[in-house]
Amino acid sequence: MSIEQVVNAADIDIHELPYMESLYWQVKDEVDNMQLTRQYLSNDIQALKDEISILDKIAFSSEQDCKRTEQRVQELTDKKDKLENWSRIY
Repeated sequence: MSIEQVVNAADIDIHELPYMESLYWQVKDEVDNMQLTRQYLSNDIQALKDEISILDKIAFSSEQDCKRTEQRVQELTDKKDKLENWSRIY
């Protein structure tokens, strides 16, 4: 290694390595923050999936209740019509 190369290496060691180290720690902190944010978002996504599942079950149950109610209304309408027809006859 020449004297010039040693001087350049020492200059880099003195001036640029501390800056590079500070950049490393900044990047590391950013990565840590991003990983934390990612975990929060992942938890939020799971919570929303759980809510969607619950709402899907509620929607299905509501549709079934609606169909039963429509059927019951139709049955009662049929009975009413029969009673009205019966009362006209007698």
